[in-house]
Amino acid sequence: MAEAKAQAATEACQLLPRDQVNGAPLTTTISYDNQAVIKTQGFDIALNWFGELEELVGLPGRLSASVQATVLDYYKTKTSPALYDPEIDWAGSLGPNLAGTNGGAYDYRLFSNLTYMKDNWSVGLRWRYLPGVYTAGYAQQQAIKANNAAVKAGARGITLGYVPTTEIETGDYSVWDLNFNWTINETISLRGGVNNLLDTSPEWVGPSRGYAPGTTLSGVCSGLGSPPGCQNPAAFSLQGVGTVNGGYYDVLGRRFFLGVKANF
Repeated sequence: MAEAKAQAATEACQLLPRDQVNGAPLTTTISYDNQAVIKTQGFDIALNWFGELEELVGLPGRLSASVQATVLDYYKTKTSPALYDPEIDWAGSLGPNLAGTNGGAYDYRLFSNLTYMKDNWSVGLRWRYLPGVYTAGYAQQQAIKANNAAVKAGARGITLGYVPTTEIETGDYSVWDLNFNWTINETISLRGGVNNLLDTSPEWVGPSRGYAPGTTLSGVCSGLGSPPGCQNPAAFSLQGVGTVNGGYYDVLGRRFFLGVKANF
């Protein structure tokens, strides 16, 4: 009769062999296993136009225009294969907030320029636009909701608990900048402009309604249809104004710049 040999249950356990007589650890096999996942998809669009106004409308000078758009379909991450770690789609939020990733997963972004040129001078107008957005924490809660709904429908996984957020979407944001260039002669040229021409205030990120006194806390989840995993808040909370994120919104306000270039 052939001798039966013990076999570790999983490939990971097989990397940690032990003596089959006394159980002493033997040589460990070290290998790397990338268990995190990042999936993203989107596209960029760029349109550029240049024309002589004399030919178009009978006016002097030249005009150029450009529009650039970045559109994000999805930006999904999963940091481990664990059932309690749902896949998160960060699109429409300021996430991801994971090490090695870049935040600011807006659904789309727009960047445009319009420049008028005549002889030795030009003036341009630039427009930067960001649509409404949520915080990374909001995106994480949406992932939990999607996970719980899938588990309820029969998918493999576990139901995760959460307290419903009252976050309000951050509004869209537009900033206009003005600039000019003037070549005075072969030696001297002048440039200048105004950043944040309309002195647009930054948007507040992550404002929330909170749970004001008088709210029936025990009925919050039932009022939302009793979604799986929903947990009623344990206490009342004030409205939140949010925070200002200087990485995406101008916190300095209107400002002017002027420069002189001299060639010798």
